[in-house]
Amino acid sequence: TNNPLPNKINGSLWTLWYEFVCYLFVLGLGMAGMLRCKPIVILLCVCFFITVDWADVPVMWRINDYLSVLRWQEDYLELLPYFACGSLIYLLRDKIPISPILMVGAFLVLLLTLRTGVFKQAFAIAGSYLIIYFAFSRRLQFDNFAKKGDFSYGFYIYAFPVQQAVSQTLAPDINWMENISISFPIILICAIASWHWVEGPALSTKKRLHAILISK
Repeated sequence: TNNPLPNKINGSLWTLWYEFVCYLFVLGLGMAGMLRCKPIVILLCVCFFITVDWADVPVMWRINDYLSVLRWQEDYLELLPYFACGSLIYLLRDKIPISPILMVGAFLVLLLTLRTGVFKQAFAIAGSYLIIYFAFSRRLQFDNFAKKGDFSYGFYIYAFPVQQAVSQTLAPDINWMENISISFPIILICAIASWHWVEGPALSTKKRLHAILISK
């Protein structure tokens, strides 16, 4: 209760339900055969995008009034555009170039919208492209980044409780740099263990189940 973020055990977990719902939505689209129809998927992504909170953009106020019926859950509409843009990039992966010019353009878009009311909307598109560019650019040579395992999810899940424990154990008033310096190796160990004992085996099970379903 004396930590800078009191009464919270793991602040990262709140997003998992929304992520799960997004994957269920993709499952539904796939079962309906809609993922093969890219224009429909693009239209859905556009719908998700325009329902983002445009309260800071006067020209969009009237449009938002008409779309208010769609704003049934603020958190979903806050997160769906990012998921939708990432999904769309995957579906159109053969048509989207990994270009340093587009990378610079995306960075400039984010820079220009940083102090405006449309940064979140810009980040859904430009930010998604930057992530894909840094992950797949041949110039940066990140191909072997996950050769020993994908520890990113473990970092996401375990960082918060470890940092809370560090604050509680040492002192709640240590600065953020000290907290990260102490927490990072602990989080890394947790992430490695989680990959080898939880996530990796789960993904292997998924592949086996998929092979069984395909064979039937």
